[in-house]
Amino acid sequence: MSPEGKIITFTVDESFDVSLRLLRRALALEGLRVPCEVDAAARVRQELGVVLKQNVVLYVDDPIRLLEGTAINPAGGLFIPEPVVLSNLDDRACRVSVRSMEPLFSSELPASLRGAVANLHERVLDAIQRIGQKQTPATDRMGARAIPA
Repeated sequence: MSPEGKIITFTVDESFDVSLRLLRRALALEGLRVPCEVDAAARVRQELGVVLKQNVVLYVDDPIRLLEGTAINPAGGLFIPEPVVLSNLDDRACRVSVRSMEPLFSSELPASLRGAVANLHERVLDAIQRIGQKQTPATDRMGARAIPA
């Protein structure tokens, strides 16, 4: 599968700080929580002294889906919470990235986890679509932003 099929990206036409607030609010509106957050750019800067564009990983879950996933299969914690990455493109835009479920569902994901993982993923995508426009391979190659429908 091509890299385009493994990652789903959206563009948010706001600064990083505004995009992060919008993303958190959109996730909350879907009943989702962010129990863990990693500021990847700050960590790299602190540990290695390398300056990167702003980049934050939000680990998103719904406590019910987490219970469902881990009670049925202890490995459920590998799939719930779901990482959502917000990265700065420039002063006016950010990219939100999540992994596609297609490769996951075509793998050996236990059937007992599929419902919980799929439900969480759909809600994460619904939240992101509230604030951003989905990117396609064509818009990525052109370097253009998607035009909202």
